[in-house]
Amino acid sequence: LYLDRKLSWNIHLDMTIKKTEKYMNALRMIAYHKWGADPATCLLFYRSTIRAVIDFGSIFYNRANKEKLRALEKIQNGCIRLSLGYLKSTPRDVMLAEASDPPLDVRRRMLSDRYVLKTMANTPQVSRKIAQLCIMFLTYAYWRRKVTPLIIESFMDISYFQMDIYRSNKLPIFEADYEDIIFTADVCYLPDYKQTPADMVNRVFKDDILSIAPNYHLIFTDGSKSANNVGAAILDLALNESRQFRLPQFMSNYTAELIAIIEALEYIENLPYNKYAILTDCRSVLEVLANVNYQSHTSSLVLLLKKRCRKFYEANKQIKFIWVRGHAGIHENEITDNLAKTAHTEGTMIFHKAPAYDLNSKSREEQTKYWQQSYEISTKGTFYKRFTPLVGRKPWFYNLSLPRKDIKTINRIRSNHAICGAYLARIGQKESNLCNVCKEKEDPEHMIMTCKKYDKQ
Repeated sequence: LYLDRKLSWNIHLDMTIKKTEKYMNALRMIAYHKWGADPATCLLFYRSTIRAVIDFGSIFYNRANKEKLRALEKIQNGCIRLSLGYLKSTPRDVMLAEASDPPLDVRRRMLSDRYVLKTMANTPQVSRKIAQLCIMFLTYAYWRRKVTPLIIESFMDISYFQMDIYRSNKLPIFEADYEDIIFTADVCYLPDYKQTPADMVNRVFKDDILSIAPNYHLIFTDGSKSANNVGAAILDLALNESRQFRLPQFMSNYTAELIAIIEALEYIENLPYNKYAILTDCRSVLEVLANVNYQSHTSSLVLLLKKRCRKFYEANKQIKFIWVRGHAGIHENEITDNLAKTAHTEGTMIFHKAPAYDLNSKSREEQTKYWQQSYEISTKGTFYKRFTPLVGRKPWFYNLSLPRKDIKTINRIRSNHAICGAYLARIGQKESNLCNVCKEKEDPEHMIMTCKKYDKQ
């Protein structure tokens, strides 16, 4: 970062713009209109090089000169235009929505939220400093007419959840016992029953359970996340017992599944049996249990789950984890799923410290809503917005094997900005933007849908 005495960030932004020019020259060659790379590859190059340079220090320079920030937006527009083959007349809103690349102000806020979350979870000393800055911002007269720093905005929004996330000076993996880290559970995977007739699924399922877990006490678990509600549930059909748990709204579905299994282990501690089978439809949780986890981002809940499993094994109790596909028509699994979905109204509120990265998705959702609002307010690109009302989705050509030329042509048609009479008139290559035959504005929509000139083609 280049700091100046007035914190204007002019030197830093000038160096950023100069550095991105070199990468843009490379992108121009990669995205050449005749033999250029696939648009998805071009976007990947832009995000890993040019956008990465723009992102560096972006959480600090949001108060910089507006002309400098506008210059960065022009760089973003130019990169997306090169990558997707748009014309210069294409509105910015259309290009950003088509590339699924948020505006830079939205991205700066997302990065700021991510930074504040990380410091709040792992470095409480820095978090306390940010809290002091927040107090100064609210009490000092100097800030009354100043733009609010991004870090202050993020802290004021996120501090509400700080009691619900796992916070420590150390990463969870460095606080866990070595035996817990290397522990691997007994995990089995049932068939998905896609080819099994619906009226036979439950019978086949019971036969499979008898073959891999005979005389085991079965516990079904499930986690559920809807628009504003998160819940978890366990079901012990043999004893006609069920438990429902209401969870904080920001938790992810993966965390809800983890908590459901943790609560299932707590439930079976008081049961007299020695063999238990815990069934879940969350494959990712079972893959974590079946492998040694030593990544720095390993969740504290994963380590807690492994610790409890190891205690059962040390007590000579057998626990088998079984994956069963969700919504396959299995009676017990469907009951558990319904219990998890209604847990937000009927369940008991429980408190588990969630990993901080669960809040990243909430931040992303909030900033996507802000992007959506600005997208709807803008008067540009009305033709495109008729069939693409929402932003933040993957590009339409994602995972499609199409030539670059075809993707470029379709992009121009979708944006209603292609080389036609209206565009040629705009750049001064034609006197009128009207069609020679129909005497109407000659844009792609007119050429494809109504123009009489192409009726026979």
